[in-house]
Amino acid sequence: MATNHPSTKLDTLGIERLILHGTDTRLRTRFAEHIIAGALGERGINPPPQNSASYRLLRESIAGAELPLEDGRIADYVADEYEKIRTTVVVRSRVEDYAELNEIPRARFTPAVRQRMISYLYELGVRLDDDDIYRAGGYDEYLALAYAHALQTAGGSSDPIVAARTKSSAPWNYSVKFFDEDDPRRVVRENILAVAAVDYAWFLGDVLGVFALAERVGDLWDNSVIDIENEDIQSLIFNYRENAIHRPTPESRGLIYKRVLGRGKVQLMSGVVGNQDLGRLWHNMMSEVARYIEKRESMHEGSRLSRRPIIHTIEELQYNLSDFGSGGTGKQAQKLNAQLEDAMAILGADEVVEQLAFGRRKNRWRVIERLIKEERGKAVDVNAVRTLAEEGNRVYNFVATFSNSVSDDEFESFIDSAEAWILAEASLGGGGEPEEVEAEEAEEEDAEPTVELEDADEDWQ
Repeated sequence: MATNHPSTKLDTLGIERLILHGTDTRLRTRFAEHIIAGALGERGINPPPQNSASYRLLRESIAGAELPLEDGRIADYVADEYEKIRTTVVVRSRVEDYAELNEIPRARFTPAVRQRMISYLYELGVRLDDDDIYRAGGYDEYLALAYAHALQTAGGSSDPIVAARTKSSAPWNYSVKFFDEDDPRRVVRENILAVAAVDYAWFLGDVLGVFALAERVGDLWDNSVIDIENEDIQSLIFNYRENAIHRPTPESRGLIYKRVLGRGKVQLMSGVVGNQDLGRLWHNMMSEVARYIEKRESMHEGSRLSRRPIIHTIEELQYNLSDFGSGGTGKQAQKLNAQLEDAMAILGADEVVEQLAFGRRKNRWRVIERLIKEERGKAVDVNAVRTLAEEGNRVYNFVATFSNSVSDDEFESFIDSAEAWILAEASLGGGGEPEEVEAEEAEEEDAEPTVELEDADEDWQ
């Protein structure tokens, strides 16, 4: 009875894989040969003999590579690969010959040392392909340097000072390293938004005087000049006045504005630095926006205008706001915003608007216009200051979230807001300042309050 010995069994799966692998390898080899012939011919380069080591290495490299399929790039890739292999093969041959001279114990020519010598000579750009020069010893100095370098790096010495002082180190090509990762400047979105809220409170709360005007409504109610029947509004007015002790006073608000925005004339305590650069950085950004708009209006259709000058000013502003919006600025901004919302709620209450607003289009802004005129004895362009507050806040929000991936629509919205801000500032003559004239000074001068909105120009520049 016949038996099957284990050694006589056919490994059909193994044979199948072997055949497929051999077929695939042959196809890749033939494909690589066609690619090499066409690419080198296109570049006018004579291919190496097919029985040479250079050709074999090139064929193996092309057969196993993922070739770039873009037009013209395959020929470049093959030519570059051939040049690399041709140079490397020659260099490798010279290194092997150098090791065979027995001038240095062969035991020291480890595979790692030889590979480092080859890499060093290749990166140095030494061709070593002239046999006559080689036989005359013309390449001995390069090979000795390569051996010394290989021993140094094999020993783990990577000290650049040591390398710069040893003859075995490669020549320095005078390139320098940029240390961008060590730049301490960073953008903190929350800090920028905190500054934005402080800026918004500055324009509405103190330039327009909304904080004080809400107090004025309470005085009018106390003295029966206006009648408030709604208990919710009564409670709102009462709480606004009674809780004043928990809100930032005009003096403390002035310190916040000076430190965060660099605005106002208060003196900061020793050791506290005001943001004196904000006005300049903001002005630089708005100036670049104005130039951008002017160039865009005069450029030919289809042309593309560079945003780089604006982007540079935005980045500088981001760093500044990230610094000065840190610390307790966020909490201070939150308190200012809460006070502002309460004040605006009082000025916009139905019964207040009905009794104090001018004209048929009655709203809180009409109330503000009337109260300012009565308090200061003159009209103020409330709409312009409101534009500075609202459009400025939109600009701050864009700055806070800005990156190089911003969409065209987002950028154009920023340009629109910045343009509106510029026009509003121009209509006010350069900015805004809150009312700071004391009552007794006004009485002594027997004149209207003297603080003009234009007075803030020096703080904006």
